[in-house]
This record gives sequence, C-alpha cells and structure tokens, in this order.
Amino acid sequence: MTRRSLLFALGLAAALTASQARAASITTLYSTGVDAAHALLPPSSPDTHYVMSAGSSDGTTGLTPFVVPPGFPIPPWVANTATAQWITPKMPEPVNGPYNYTTTFDLTGFVPGTASISGKLSADDQLIGVLLNGVLVAPPVTTPDAGFTSLHPFSITAGFVAGINTLEFLTLNNHQVVTGLIVDMTGTATAVPEPASLAMLGIGLTGLFAFRRFFKRASLA
Repeated sequence: MTRRSLLFALGLAAALTASQARAASITTLYSTGVDAAHALLPPSSPDTHYVMSAGSSDGTTGLTPFVVPPGFPIPPWVANTATAQWITPKMPEPVNGPYNYTTTFDLTGFVPGTASISGKLSADDQLIGVLLNGVLVAPPVTTPDAGFTSLHPFSITAGFVAGINTLEFLTLNNHQVVTGLIVDMTGTATAVPEPASLAMLGIGLTGLFAFRRFFKRASLA
C-alpha cells in the first residue's frame, strides 16, 4: 500500500468510526399500555407511564389510566397493536369534555435538535392536539370525531429540549359513552459524542487533511 493510500484509509476509517451508529432509540419514550420493558401490560393494569393531566373532565385529573380490558369498546375502536394498547381513565365514562394524557421521556445524553418521534394513534372521540413541552406540535396532530376505527400516522420533529420532555395528548369525549387513547410510537436521537469518539473524529479529519496535502504535492511534482 502506498503512503497516499495508507493516509487516506486511516483517515477515512477513523472518521467513519467516530460518526457511525450514533442515532439511538429513546428508550424512555413509551407507547400506551406497555411496561418498563415495552412489553404489553395485562388487561386492566394501570399504565404508570401516563397520567391524566390538568383540564381532564369528571375528576380524572391526576388519575393513572389503565389498559382497556377485552370486549366493548374494542371494536368499534381499532384493535390494539403488537406494541401498544388502548388506555382510559374510567370505563364507562359518560361525561363529555376533555381528557388529557401526559407522559414524559428523558433526552439526557442525546442532542435534542436531532430527536424525532413517529408512530400512529387514535382517540375516542377525537384527538384535538398534541403538546410537546407545553407547545402545540406543528403541523397539528389531530384525528376526526369518531375516527377511532382506525390508526392515524403522526410525527414530531421539533420542539425537543435537553433532559426531561413532556408529551401531552389532548382528547375530547363528545358522545357520552367511553373515552380512550392509543399511541404506538418510537423515537430516535443522536447520542452526545463521547470524548473518545471526538478524539477519533479529530484523528480522522487530520488524516484526511494530510492525504489532501500529500495529493496536492504529488500532483505538482
């Protein structure tokens, strides 16, 4: 191998080593109806990753929602998925009004500006918006009234902050029967580079710079 090839190979290998495999899953982000290992909870189990937040109707504020047991209202609600289940604060819930579900996740060790969340969701009777850290997600994430017979795709790509983030799903009960939410989602973000990776990146860039200078000199010779 020539000196020029060696310099190029070393520089490229170091740069690739420092940059590859940096996107990682946000493991503290939970779909509805799962346990700490992201496995489905048993029917009627409390979902402690969510809480009914301020503004929820009929004294449900502060309650921990639970996994909807088999049978009505599934169907007409769309079926649970392999990685998420419907949750509800009460069943039946005849009182119309807002029912707001809040969950949190931690971006410590990640670069917030690189984070994103994607998935699918549904609500009874409808989802009127999603708040990330108290700010309405744009474009708005909503579902139509009585749109609970299907799952609706969504994504969030901005508004993340370092450390703890809060995600709030705003739903409305309009027909005085039952209310619920299902969210099947995953998130990724770039991990904050470790010192060793930064050093490797520096070596890679130095090697590539050295190769560039060597190539120029060889061309002029």
